[in-house]
Amino acid sequence: MFNKIDTKLNLKFIILMLTSPSYLWASSAEAGVPWATLQAQAVNFTLFIAIMIFALRKPAAAHFAKFRSDFLDESTKAQKVVAAAEKQKKEIEDQISKLETTYSSRLETSRKEAVQMKTAMINDATEKSKKSIEDTKESANQLFKSAEQSIRAKVLDSAIVMAKEDLVKKIDVKESERLHGEFLEEITAGYL
Repeated sequence: MFNKIDTKLNLKFIILMLTSPSYLWASSAEAGVPWATLQAQAVNFTLFIAIMIFALRKPAAAHFAKFRSDFLDESTKAQKVVAAAEKQKKEIEDQISKLETTYSSRLETSRKEAVQMKTAMINDATEKSKKSIEDTKESANQLFKSAEQSIRAKVLDSAIVMAKEDLVKKIDVKESERLHGEFLEEITAGYL
């Protein structure tokens, strides 16, 4: 593609260079312009350009083709990077919008959870304090019953001791032997 365009352009340039001195020479011959010198220089210049075009045509075409392919590769890479950046930007914007929409609901949910936790902690503490009060009352009742039984046992022991002493005073030895005998008879009668 580049070669066809370059060749047509080069051909037009060469024709223009060759015809322009003759055009100038035909229009003003009396002016004293050194046409022979100009024509020689134009021919030399045209030959120089033609040789340069012929010599540099393939390397220049290869250079521009490589430049074009490199440019297209870099352009493709840049488009991919831009597409990836736009995709990432969209994802971030979506996340931000999600966070903004869920912020108030999350805040409200957090507040409700905090109130529920507070209520649960208060209920737990109240329940533990009631249990502690009940345990304390139960242990106080048990202590009271234990003390009451201990006092009753001491009173009973004292009453037995006092009754023994009173019986010892009232009953003499003969009466004691008779009571023992009756007691033994009742015991033996119960086993026979």
